[in-house]
Amino acid sequence: MLFKLTNIRTRIQKTFSTKDLLSLIGDRVNDEIRFGKERYRISTLQEVDGGSSNSSSLVWRPEWTKIDLIVSTSGQMDFAFSAEVNDPEGLFLVINGALFDHGSHSAFHVDAGVLHWHGRFSLEPSDVVYVKYLTLNHN
Repeated sequence: MLFKLTNIRTRIQKTFSTKDLLSLIGDRVNDEIRFGKERYRISTLQEVDGGSSNSSSLVWRPEWTKIDLIVSTSGQMDFAFSAEVNDPEGLFLVINGALFDHGSHSAFHVDAGVLHWHGRFSLEPSDVVYVKYLTLNHN
């Protein structure tokens, strides 16, 4: 399936394949994906008719996936994490409502099925901690 997205800055539409999108799902900004250095709004996704009059129209919609993480001991820094995310840069860690970016120089990173908190402050069992990321679903 081909689709068009509107560039946020230039408002120019560009055609992409589903493969392009799936390899890049999960951007740092709510409802945005990146292709290289350009950002596109996911909600502007439009199916481009490939010329087949019999093709059924799929409606793609972005949805947040949320995974709760449990802080079992004071000062815990590592959490088992096995979500299937193509681009970990699209992960957000939320602690008591505050949003943290992914990356080696950021608040956390994921490596070999483990989410590592970089310890900007000590986590406590009373903290509400979860990871969220965007996925695309269709009807």
